[in-house]
Amino acid sequence: MAAKKFPSRVLLTGFMGTGKTAVGEALAKRLGESPLGYSFIDLDQNIVKSCGLTVSEIFAKKGEAFFRQEEKRQLQEALKTESVVIATGGGAVIDPENRRLMKRESVVVLLTAEPEVILERIGHLKGRPLLEGENKLATIQKLLAEREAFYGDATMTVDTSRNTIEETVQELLCQLAGR
Repeated sequence: MAAKKFPSRVLLTGFMGTGKTAVGEALAKRLGESPLGYSFIDLDQNIVKSCGLTVSEIFAKKGEAFFRQEEKRQLQEALKTESVVIATGGGAVIDPENRRLMKRESVVVLLTAEPEVILERIGHLKGRPLLEGENKLATIQKLLAEREAFYGDATMTVDTSRNTIEETVQELLCQLAGR
């Protein structure tokens, strides 16, 4: 794998449950086979580590505004790293400054999935503060519609609905090499 074929920073964005963390880890591992040795950064994991609280606890105790501020700080820090794959939280794209920074400093890859697939993947999980309530599918559809314009800044898009992690990584490698 020729290192110069791939961008220094690949940033994965998309709604929760689209595979940003799993795909990001696998993509970094594959890109890590290049001489540059890519690392992986998960912004949500960094926020949890930095705050000493789970995402749900941060939302409950400090509020969404605090979480988004910490998310911005972690994004700015992560984008200083070279040879990296970064997984953002699903809402990082809401902030216009985040979107400008992402686009300027990295290749932005949008991972998508059908709402029903997202529900199947994460609907049973606890700790998703934006998915609390009775009709989770309706909430997913509403949030996807609200964020659709924000996701439009991506350089490339991959639908993960029917792909395995490895199939998604392979598709990303092809798209990244061909860009």
